[in-house]
Amino acid sequence: MNSDMEMMADETAVSLRNLSFGFGRGSKSTVLGSRIDASLKYGELACVVGPVGGGKSLLAKTVVGLQPCFDGDVFLGRRRVGDCSKAELSRHVAYFSSESASNCSISVADYIVYGHKPVWPFRRKMSEKDNNAVSRCLDWLGIGDFGNRKIRTLSRAECDKVILAKAIFSDVPVILLDGLLDSLSFPDNVEVLCLLRRMAHTSKKAVAVLMSNAELAVQFADRIWSVDKNRGFNSGIPEDLFLRGVVDECFGNERISYDISTGRFVYSGDHIRSVIVEGDVAGKEYTAVCRALGRCAVDVVTPETASGSSVLKVVVKGNGRFCLHHPDASEENFTSVEHLLTALLSAMSKLRISLLSEETPEP
Repeated sequence: MNSDMEMMADETAVSLRNLSFGFGRGSKSTVLGSRIDASLKYGELACVVGPVGGGKSLLAKTVVGLQPCFDGDVFLGRRRVGDCSKAELSRHVAYFSSESASNCSISVADYIVYGHKPVWPFRRKMSEKDNNAVSRCLDWLGIGDFGNRKIRTLSRAECDKVILAKAIFSDVPVILLDGLLDSLSFPDNVEVLCLLRRMAHTSKKAVAVLMSNAELAVQFADRIWSVDKNRGFNSGIPEDLFLRGVVDECFGNERISYDISTGRFVYSGDHIRSVIVEGDVAGKEYTAVCRALGRCAVDVVTPETASGSSVLKVVVKGNGRFCLHHPDASEENFTSVEHLLTALLSAMSKLRISLLSEETPEP
């Protein structure tokens, strides 16, 4: 490139212009996305989501020049990817996946600084500045004592954390992370997304994370790219995608919908019957009961919105005490949500059998 500043002069880090991508050649080619127009700005965290096999990884590889596009163009800043040499691309964009760290015997610290194929023994001695930077990256990811461990001794999740550390250490303005969060636990996912978003905002880097957890993507992303070979490509901030119906269309189904007020996907199963829940709505015991009922596909209603005389009612008394009121005015008391849930589901089953027997015509 003429200069790195030429690319930084434009706030748009990545531009997809009428892009078509896929795999194969000629008559054996398969198109996974066509006529795509989208962008990613410096200082943004983008989450790239979609079903397995939908084209996320192939799109990322097309962006960084590892895969040719069928039609259209990819621009990094003001430069077309197809016009850039490998050396020029490596100074501006980096792609990291679980395959980035090979099963080798070099140390974690060496891998982060030099890559998985350092030039032995001609590499320079690691500076104190590099040492400190590596330590900070590892500390941020909760693996501060991993510096001297060998890459081949790590588990999949540990190795992915090391690759994330290398991505954070790398001095490039555009970073793409492919599937590195999928092996991590939910708390680690949250911590890493917070870290990446902070890095994007403070360092003015453009960071794109390919991931499978759409709910976390909607909560943390500045921008979402939805890649689905069957439903097409969509791009925008989470709220606009919600208003356009993209979030529900791409990530929901007849039983799952997105609740924008809570920022979460809500499961609505085959509800047997609604149940009144009474108590302190701000209390943790009330929340626990509602969560348990929702998990079992039981619809929770408040006393004000309840209708019908045969509805079961749960009273959350507090201090670990719960009461189940039956339609015949009898009551049962419990000291655990588990026992309450067992009795409630049993009562519902009996009520459903009763209703079915009433509706069954005489032979």
